[in-house]
Amino acid sequence: MPCAADREWVNLGEVTAPGLDDSRTREAFGPARKCVVIYGVMSAVTLATVAALPAGGALTSRHRPIRILR
Repeated sequence: MPCAADREWVNLGEVTAPGLDDSRTREAFGPARKCVVIYGVMSAVTLATVAALPAGGALTSRHRPIRILR
């Protein structure tokens, strides 16, 4: 029965990953970057809305959400 220890290992040479400035890297991370930007914009809009409503005189409640549900 052949064993892994009996095999001869082949040297494939030095393997290097593409750098951050490589076009393949930019292409691979393009969709991820787009999702992060969209998430950031949605978070900023939500934060601005939550901060602006009480400042604009909207009715707010000091009750915790769990009290409202009871």
